[in-house]
Amino acid sequence: MEFDPSALQAVGFVSVESRWNANRRASEALPLFKCYKGKIGDREATLIAALRTKLQQQVDRGDSVKDYKVASMFRVWYNLRKTEGKITSNMSFRGPTILVFLGFLSCVHADLKLGFYDDSCPKAEKLILDFVEEHIPNAPTVAASLLRMHFHDCFVRGCDGSVLINSTGTNQAEKAATPNQTLRGFDFIDRLKSVVEEECPGVVSCADILALATRDAVGVIGGPIWRVPTGRRDGLISNSSEALSEIPAPTSNLSSLQTSFANKGLNDADLVLLSGAHTIGVAHCESFSDRLYNFTGNGDQDPSLDGFYATNLKNNKCRDATDETTLVEMDPGSFRTFDVEYYRNLLKRRGLFESDAALTTDAAAKAAIVNLVDSPPQTFFAGFAMSMEKMGSIGVKTGSSGEIRRNCAVINS
Repeated sequence: MEFDPSALQAVGFVSVESRWNANRRASEALPLFKCYKGKIGDREATLIAALRTKLQQQVDRGDSVKDYKVASMFRVWYNLRKTEGKITSNMSFRGPTILVFLGFLSCVHADLKLGFYDDSCPKAEKLILDFVEEHIPNAPTVAASLLRMHFHDCFVRGCDGSVLINSTGTNQAEKAATPNQTLRGFDFIDRLKSVVEEECPGVVSCADILALATRDAVGVIGGPIWRVPTGRRDGLISNSSEALSEIPAPTSNLSSLQTSFANKGLNDADLVLLSGAHTIGVAHCESFSDRLYNFTGNGDQDPSLDGFYATNLKNNKCRDATDETTLVEMDPGSFRTFDVEYYRNLLKRRGLFESDAALTTDAAAKAAIVNLVDSPPQTFFAGFAMSMEKMGSIGVKTGSSGEIRRNCAVINS
């Protein structure tokens, strides 16, 4: 089977030359579906041709993209998930560009597989997608919350849903750790778990629900989607001290970030790409106020922070060093849009965290950021998608390890 790179968007990612939005007509999306018979298989080409026909009908009616849901393209991808070809990546910094190598390789983790629940709970992934499609448009910031939660989960004991567990009288769980005290979206996952449990009791893990819901939520708000092989089991241990030591701090320098990511099997390119999740993030003032008011302990400001930006933060957001509640957009003016503006701000010295600013202290990392800013949006989308798939396989428990939690917040008794 040959692989046509132009089919990548149709098979694996929601990646468009310019973002899906209400001001673009559906006709602008049509060129993305140039996938012909023999390129990825007759069945797949037929499905994509059907989608192209539907798009053309919308063009003929004069409909705008806002009337054509991102999920429609996702559903085509969902139907293609059993395609024989596997797409993965090996990304590294090479001078001024990120080189992306695509090939038909095996899944990142051999014990996870696409469509793991096809026999045991065939409606599981559709139930999750339907729930996300129904609720995320009314609360789009939850997408960022789920993305952050998934990241925090995977960096502590692997992607095993341990971040979802409540503390008990004898154990301080990951939720209690400082990095996780501002996590949001637990109720969303609990409600979603109830929906899936009603259909298939005791079958689908909380870890898989979190991974799938995160991918779907990012897709619904217009970001990339990625393959989510399933079969994760839920962990039996959740410890706040481990979360404190394993989750990268917002004050981390580049060396610390590189070590943290390398310990999880992620490389420098993954670090740059996954940091791009901050394009839809918000942060509390307390997580970066030292950069504004007490950077070296002498009441000074971080000199690496753009002066105009720092003044604006002081005057309009974090008015004093004790503010613990005010939320600040990590991508000002674009924090609801999944795009490369976060990287553009980094180049202007307007990264909110020290860990954001750290990405521009290395020549190769900075060159990679410049490349992302100067490239079509799908370069970031495709790279982010592949790094997310890679992250989603960190330390997964499969087979007889762990359990399938009945309640995501409580270990089975």
